Amino acid sequence: MVDPALVQHVALLARLEVPPERLPTLTKEMASIIGYVEQLKDLDVTGVPPLSHGGGAHDVFRDDVPAPSLPRESLLEVAPRREGPFYLVPKVIGEGA
Repeated sequence: MVDPALVQHVALLARLEVPPERLPTLTKEMASIIGYVEQLKDLDVTGVPPLSHGGGAHDVFRDDVPAPSLPRESLLEVAPRREGPFYLVPKVIGEGA
């Protein structure tokens, strides 16, 4: 059963903020999605081979071929902040949470 508490829990896991006024709509939408997935359980898939994806996609990656790199100094020239031969980035681990 999909209820507003479940929607809030899923939003928390996804780190989403859900305004209280959106809960009724999102609850209905989530129930509809789950209902659709439940219908798929009733399909007879005997003899249907499993797929990794639903389309005719194929490996589109190019071969990994070594090539010369760009000059380090020219890349560091456009860095917003740097220290010696390194980019400086904001600290994100250990703050907040």
